[in-house]
Amino acid sequence: MEGLGNKIKSIRELCGFTFKIPHYQRGYKWTKVEIERLLGDIKEFMDKGGNNSATRYFIQPIMVKKDKKENTYKLVDGQQRLTTIYMIMKALGEKSGYHLEYEKYGENGEYEKLEDILGKIEFNNCDNAETPDEYYICRGYKTIKSWLKDNENKLDKEKFSDTIKCKVYVVWYELGEDEDEEEVFIRINSGKIPLTDSELIRGLLLQKKNFGNNEINRMLYSERWDKIQMRLEEDDFWYFLSGKSGNDYETRMDFVFEVMAGRKKDERYSIYQKVKENLENENIEKFWKEVEKVFSYMEYLYRNDEMYHYFGFLASTNKGVGRKLLENIIKGDKDIASSKSEILDYMKSQIMGDIKCKKLKKDGKKCKDNNKISQLSYKELEGFINSLNYDENKDNNNLEFILLLFNVIAAIKTPGYRFPFDIYNRSKWSLEHIHPREFEGFRKNEDLVRWLCEEYKEIKEDDIKQRIKYAIQIVWNKTKSNERKNIENIIRKCGDKFLESIKNVGIPEPPERKINESMDTKEIGNEIFKVLDKYYKEKFGEGNAQGENYINGIGNLVLLQSDLNSSLKNYSFNIKRKNILNWYKKGEHFIPPATLNAFLKAYTEEPNTLHIWNTKDMEDYRRAIIEAIKGEFFKEGKGNEQQQ
Repeated sequence: MEGLGNKIKSIRELCGFTFKIPHYQRGYKWTKVEIERLLGDIKEFMDKGGNNSATRYFIQPIMVKKDKKENTYKLVDGQQRLTTIYMIMKALGEKSGYHLEYEKYGENGEYEKLEDILGKIEFNNCDNAETPDEYYICRGYKTIKSWLKDNENKLDKEKFSDTIKCKVYVVWYELGEDEDEEEVFIRINSGKIPLTDSELIRGLLLQKKNFGNNEINRMLYSERWDKIQMRLEEDDFWYFLSGKSGNDYETRMDFVFEVMAGRKKDERYSIYQKVKENLENENIEKFWKEVEKVFSYMEYLYRNDEMYHYFGFLASTNKGVGRKLLENIIKGDKDIASSKSEILDYMKSQIMGDIKCKKLKKDGKKCKDNNKISQLSYKELEGFINSLNYDENKDNNNLEFILLLFNVIAAIKTPGYRFPFDIYNRSKWSLEHIHPREFEGFRKNEDLVRWLCEEYKEIKEDDIKQRIKYAIQIVWNKTKSNERKNIENIIRKCGDKFLESIKNVGIPEPPERKINESMDTKEIGNEIFKVLDKYYKEKFGEGNAQGENYINGIGNLVLLQSDLNSSLKNYSFNIKRKNILNWYKKGEHFIPPATLNAFLKAYTEEPNTLHIWNTKDMEDYRRAIIEAIKGEFFKEGKGNEQQQ
């Protein structure tokens, strides 16, 4: 698409233009949300000094093609805001200066003026509108009138009108004479023409007039741009920088210029206009040095393992934080080679500030700025972590935050390993109970027998073994003869003469028998699970494990991808452990390091058994989380109170 180039025009500069909106467009569709957002944004701009001669407010760009015969413009893209601005001016009792015409339905070549549509509907019920255009325009116009009435006591209408005419700008993109506007419209709306800030900036930088006759120098700049852009296309680098915001960008280069501009773009091309204004005051080489300075900081943070992990963590826990972090780091204007410790201290203080804020909010207190609150003490950290409990009906972000931090620390402590923030930020995550809250049970007899045999081999107490053996015998008796072959093979693995005793001798009924042949497979499994659960709690119940809430405390929770979590269901620890280890060995799924370590019982001192996740394991795991964070963020000091 060649076009006639990009310009900027104020609303006042559109005076006398007639824009025709052809049938192939979707018509006016803005709702109350979009209209009130635009009104509110312009008012906020005005109230913050928008009448200063150096400031402009940019709305969505418009794309047009001139009809030289009629001296009008086909409006290819941008009708929603132009229509809204027109209606705002009418509601204010002013004239926008330009005209809009909509092609009539079913009457090819005939157009109806927006002022005529508004004249018909201004005092009518919108439901009586004759066409979809009339209906949506009617609703939009009444929304504007209502907003102006609600704000009449705090809005200077004359100043508001002047702001719109003089300070609201559009990026004007005019198609060439030989370009087909319908084809362009389709391509734009199918996403094949990425009209983004960074693409316009690239065009602005690489204009031939900026280089005179030095085409080689122009090519070198193009290569430098492409180098940065290609690096940002690498997902491990990109999601480390952008975190949860990674999927929000049409073009990843936009992120670089947002950092340079010191703000998130609020309107399409607002960053482009900021860059354009900067370039009017400085040469390209100076501007490009700023671009490469931002990029060099990105690479520097990425290549240092410790800074990589803490920056990636912060960017992954809150949208937009990665951009703000880079802004603040770069504003320090420090020599990169000597600022590593200062950058690390800054990021660590941000993390501790986030935890302090989360604690305050959990306690029902306000926290507006984590840089202005008192430092978090070790006792506060421990108390906060101990207080966290899973609730399926509430937001569990605090738990996820701490567990992600624990995984990141585990990655830092593992030589040669990097936490994959690209996988984390592109996936959905949830909290997995290590020891199940409830037992899922089994639908197939052979699955139940396999689990019972695994438990049987681990148990040493005769009375528990007898209950399990009796349950297997009940299942055997309930299984049809033609379905017993698979179960026979499973039972043989339980131990010597196990199958023979079930077939020929029979198992004595255990004391306090609750299992009988009338129960289905799931009911039998649930009864045995209750017995085992009670047994392990009594046998390995030493330690605090947060009292009655041990099941939902952080000592019984790990991070896991949501789809894997769902597949594990409420199976026993032993079955979950085997699945997770199998996924890890085969490399089928990413298992976070601390999650893997938990199921390996790496945090348990002198584990009693690898078969069950008991309260001792929970207590040791909980303590490991606290100690890991303490070790990274607190210096050893009296009462463990001194913060790094």
